[in-house]
Amino acid sequence: MAKRKKLTEVTPKKESETGVQAPTPPTLPSSAPDTGGPAAATASLAPIAPIAVQNALRLEWRSPAELAENPRNWRRHPDAQLAALSDVIGEVGWAGACLFNERTGRLIDGHARRKVAMKNGVEKVPLLVVDVDEATEAKILATLDPLSAMARADKAAIDALLADVTTQSEPLNKMLEELAKAAGPAFAPNLAPETSQTPVTAADVAKEQAELAGQFAGGQKLTQVTCPQCACDFYIDPAQVAAEAEKKGK
Repeated sequence: MAKRKKLTEVTPKKESETGVQAPTPPTLPSSAPDTGGPAAATASLAPIAPIAVQNALRLEWRSPAELAENPRNWRRHPDAQLAALSDVIGEVGWAGACLFNERTGRLIDGHARRKVAMKNGVEKVPLLVVDVDEATEAKILATLDPLSAMARADKAAIDALLADVTTQSEPLNKMLEELAKAAGPAFAPNLAPETSQTPVTAADVAKEQAELAGQFAGGQKLTQVTCPQCACDFYIDPAQVAAEAEKKGK
């Protein structure tokens, strides 16, 4: 197994050093415009209500030691995940930030990144800082990961993406292999399904109807059942089924 790279942090320059002021967060529109692209696919969704409160959100670099874990965090991070996270940060650097609530002094998201940073002796980690009350913090904590998990995998897109990904990390390779397997087989719709080559005539329909009418006329009671495999409906004679089952039992 290849030797893992040591995690390092990058200290961003202050505004006074760069001479560039931080941009003002744009006001979010109530809905995305219909441009005929991906946004057009959501045209049938109900319009999003205007955002009443615009919480300040800023990027900072802080010591992971000063980021208190959230006692209501419900996610547990196994060793395999922490190993893969450590390796990918060592290979590509920090590509995401923790989410920290300044008002409560607790993490909302990024508990695994904090653990990895503490274990590897990283002095500072990137985090997005918000200032919200405990009720809002709880709502974010309960919905952030589940919302991401609602996305569905496109097998063909995953295969194309993984074809361009290489790593010497065993934990990462194992994670990517499991990702490809979890996506399942590529979806290939059958645009020309096979159909019966024998045409059904009006005489066939009349014959079937006559047989059913004769069964009911003789006092025979049929029960409608639905096949769990093909969802087709069938009519059976419970008495006949019971008789055949008894015969097989003997």
